[in-house]
Amino acid sequence: MLPGFDGRGVTIALLDTGVDRAQPFLRGRVQDGINVLSDGDFHALAATKPNDATRLERHGTEMAGLLVGAGGPEGLAGVATGASVLPIRVAGWQQIVGGGWAVYSRTDQLIAGLERAVDPNEDGDAHDAARIALVALAAPYAAFADAPDARAVEGALDLDTLVVAAAGNDGPAGPAFGSLSSPGASPAALSVGAADLRSHTEEVRVVVRVALDVLVDRLLPLAGAVLPTHARELALARPQERSSSASPGGFLAPPSLDSFFNRDGLSVVAGRAALVRAGDDPVTAVENAARAGAAAVVLYGTAIPAGGLGLDESVPVPVVAVPDDVARTALDALAAGRHPALSLGASRVARNGTGGGAAPFSSRGLSFDWRVRSNLLAPGIALMTSEPSAAADGTAAYGTVNGSSAAAATVAGAA
Repeated sequence: MLPGFDGRGVTIALLDTGVDRAQPFLRGRVQDGINVLSDGDFHALAATKPNDATRLERHGTEMAGLLVGAGGPEGLAGVATGASVLPIRVAGWQQIVGGGWAVYSRTDQLIAGLERAVDPNEDGDAHDAARIALVALAAPYAAFADAPDARAVEGALDLDTLVVAAAGNDGPAGPAFGSLSSPGASPAALSVGAADLRSHTEEVRVVVRVALDVLVDRLLPLAGAVLPTHARELALARPQERSSSASPGGFLAPPSLDSFFNRDGLSVVAGRAALVRAGDDPVTAVENAARAGAAAVVLYGTAIPAGGLGLDESVPVPVVAVPDDVARTALDALAAGRHPALSLGASRVARNGTGGGAAPFSSRGLSFDWRVRSNLLAPGIALMTSEPSAAADGTAAYGTVNGSSAAAATVAGAA
């Protein structure tokens, strides 16, 4: 919280998934909200997955905690404890190709949410507009200044609503265009990238090999909360192939829990290191692998900082991420009936080589109108916040989050 400023009297529109208003960390600071995804439902609550009641939408609750949370463990609080959050549910469980379910949003849903942020009661007058709107969603590689959602952001600013948006998590574009996300690339948005302010991180020595061929041998950051205390040798295994999980919004769903089991109901990763594509929900990918009995999880298709998954001790396995080319070679070996293996060393604390600057995953570079984005950086790794539902012992649930969305939330709270 900023000294002398607690946001009292300010309403922050949160365009995200639904929010768990019963979370004690948020109690009394979150309004009923608006549900763009469901006609006739006037509450923007965190919804459960239609075919799995144990899976709640999480992101909105996490962002709300960063904005206005108060009374957490060891004095944990959000940036603007006196402000009020107007949740606008523009993302949530929706069907994807193949009939499955994933959490995502579409451009038309985001635009509808921005319309409600500037006119919550829909009377055609912006007198009740939220003065700050946080859009912690990001469509990757969409830095178009004249895109429909970019124009909607411009319209919101014309009505005195500042849109604070995540720059994206696709890394630097260098001298080229492309890695920035929408609507964070809009000229009218306050685009926020993630900074890594940690001086030290945990890392482990990782060796992946196929017979005598060493695919990788290096120190890699450790994601998750479980630290290996001794060296381990594990066979690599992969989940079963399933049909495409791409959603209309481009969301790449993580492997489902049943993909880790064969037709006889036996786990294909039990006691092994599960080689798993992270997709757009690496936390769920790791949780599913751990529930299937994996002794470790090796992710690919992502660049994860140390501690970057926000996993707590309920996921009792170490997690590392390897380069995509290493994963592809190991997957080819598995397909050919060979036996790739993982050697995982004990963890150690090391100086953070990227500390004090932009996080390696944070999008930055040129938008398509030649503007350099993001506008600013804010802390975006290992931020403690609220989680929906309750912990196993019945107490309020907390976890850590990472990314430019978390960074944008801290800026929106300070704005």
